[in-house]
Amino acid sequence: MTTSHPLADGHAQILLVGEVAYLVPTIRPDMPPRLRRLLRLRLEATLKGRCSRCSATATAGTPLAPRLGELLIEHEGWCPVADGAVAPLLARYWSRRPRRTTGDDPG
Repeated sequence: MTTSHPLADGHAQILLVGEVAYLVPTIRPDMPPRLRRLLRLRLEATLKGRCSRCSATATAGTPLAPRLGELLIEHEGWCPVADGAVAPLLARYWSRRPRRTTGDDPG
């Protein structure tokens, strides 16, 4: 079973898949289609443990606490879902959105 829990800032959500929780960017309907597509591909890579574009595989990162750690996927530099390709698009999207005030709906 998969459930999603948005964080208060609306930028990310906790995706629960069985007993595993993933902190992933929120994919919003008002995002540009390219950004939504790239974020979906990144989410797919996270959940499957392998990128469908560059074949990068997930590795365990630094343990943060008992039963809590990072999952890292080092995409190839040319990969369309590499951090360097997606981060500027995501930053531009969030910089153009109006700031929320406390109590606003994060969705």
